[in-house]
Amino acid sequence: MSKFAFIYRGNTKGGTKLVIEKLLEEFDKNDKNQWTLITDKKECINNYKNIKVKYIRNIGGLLGYFLWDYLQSFFSLLDENFDAVLYPKGSIPIDHILLKSKKAYIVHDLGYFVEEFNAYPAMDTFFMKRQMKFSCKVADIIFAISEFTKEDIVNRFKIDREKIVVTYEGILDVFKKSKNREIIEDCMKRNKIKRPYLFYSGSISPRKNLLRVLQALNNLKKEIPHTLVMTGRASWGDTGLDEFIKENDLQERVNVVGFVSYEDVAILTSEADMYLFPSLYEGFGLPILEAQSCGCPVLTSNVSSCPEIAGKAAIVVDPYSVEEIANGILIGVRDDVKRKRLIALGYENIKKYSWLKMSQTVLTNIKKLT
Repeated sequence: MSKFAFIYRGNTKGGTKLVIEKLLEEFDKNDKNQWTLITDKKECINNYKNIKVKYIRNIGGLLGYFLWDYLQSFFSLLDENFDAVLYPKGSIPIDHILLKSKKAYIVHDLGYFVEEFNAYPAMDTFFMKRQMKFSCKVADIIFAISEFTKEDIVNRFKIDREKIVVTYEGILDVFKKSKNREIIEDCMKRNKIKRPYLFYSGSISPRKNLLRVLQALNNLKKEIPHTLVMTGRASWGDTGLDEFIKENDLQERVNVVGFVSYEDVAILTSEADMYLFPSLYEGFGLPILEAQSCGCPVLTSNVSSCPEIAGKAAIVVDPYSVEEIANGILIGVRDDVKRKRLIALGYENIKKYSWLKMSQTVLTNIKKLT
């Protein structure tokens, strides 16, 4: 039996948080090796049956970050002779190279290096660029969540591609087409949704390309009756959405719901005529699979990881072309034959992805290190 450590620190959100929590869940259920979770999150203490949780308090702020990463977690790892340590986010602290344990590192994307969309604070960007490059150099194995991210790592850091293993994410069970009309209509009423509508769910930030989606909708407002429903929180960067909506009198055609539960997102996806995801940069693109799992036709972009994840089960467009986005929407809502084919292909596509497969890939390759 091998001894592995799992490092989980900080204010983790979105897809990264989901990956970490699902990996821990799968390791706890299915792996007989001895896992220790080293974390600053109190809520993890009683979460697992077979994973030992080692809680280390984080005092917060920049000082707390450095103390936790470079002193507290280091000495905690030093206390035990772990065969390998998994770093599922951020970076591998520089002093951890002194540990004898093998090091496995998960890379979700290289967003800090994409100047066009990087609105992180300058200090964060300066530090993380160097830390991520260093982490990829010193890791014994790197897990990339898509072939696109793997190639990004190889090209930017000149890393041997044999050291990088692609491991795709999975889909939450909640993402499926609901048949309970009472629950569906309650969700629609609570969120003030009127049919027919197009749907987007996720962070509202520049790289999600929502301004061009609104421009496409504005061009189509006399051709289709659909509103655009968006859920999610505003993220970093000025999107210019509010100004565009007001300038073009789209207040009645755009419904920004804000944050909603996964259950509501699944219902709203299932009931939409089309899911719009023409993102400009993604390390993976999980919403594509969630929409396919809900039986909703998808429009996505032909850049970054999006076409890789969508497969043949999406309308793929140039995300920089408002005209292509608009034409893709028209096809998606008007061509019933195309819609049915996309839905069927989507159900086939999602069979390739699961959290169990991801956890097994990670575990199998970590074991090879020991």
